[in-house]
Amino acid sequence: VHRGDPAGAVKLLRSFAAEKNLSRGILLNLADRCEQYGDSVTALELYRRAGSEDARIRAAMLLEGLGRNPEAAKLWNEVFRTSENEMRARQAMERLLDLSAAAGKLPETAAALEQKLKQKPSLRLKTFYAHVLFRANRLDELFHYLDLQEKNGETGLAGLKLSFLLSARRYKEASALLEQKKTAAPEKRAEILRHQVLIAVEASDKTLA
Repeated sequence: VHRGDPAGAVKLLRSFAAEKNLSRGILLNLADRCEQYGDSVTALELYRRAGSEDARIRAAMLLEGLGRNPEAAKLWNEVFRTSENEMRARQAMERLLDLSAAAGKLPETAAALEQKLKQKPSLRLKTFYAHVLFRANRLDELFHYLDLQEKNGETGLAGLKLSFLLSARRYKEASALLEQKKTAAPEKRAEILRHQVLIAVEASDKTLA
């Protein structure tokens, strides 16, 4: 490439890629180089051979860049289901949300998640389902779901209702929720008051302030 021969560089990379028993690190490096020089076919094959979570993420991003969103979604879904890293699972969830919304398939995604939650509920799936409802603007259904989860003792979704209320600019409801929290947890009164002031400023509501 430094000699102005990217085609020759790609040919050389392909010859390296044809070797067997390459380590995952080398496969990833070769895949990245192939992607950099425009050889997406070889890059995707090398990511597949590497088989690591890093490789799946990079392949999913490449597939999105190529407009092959259904294939990308399959890889993101695999990362979402299997990753032990919550930040990566969250990244995968965000990409799945964007792809589902772009394809106009949020209702189908919600329905699929409802079935999965009946079979094997998990906090990760519940969080995903809540975000799908929000993206689909099914807000009453969303808040009913979150209230029901709280009633059933699910603590992992505790902060979502406030976050969604603020995102939906439902400031009075957000402030009322904080008022409930202030009563339930008086030791957090100062922190909650700061949140209420910020909400009042955001809402330009002197009454709330």
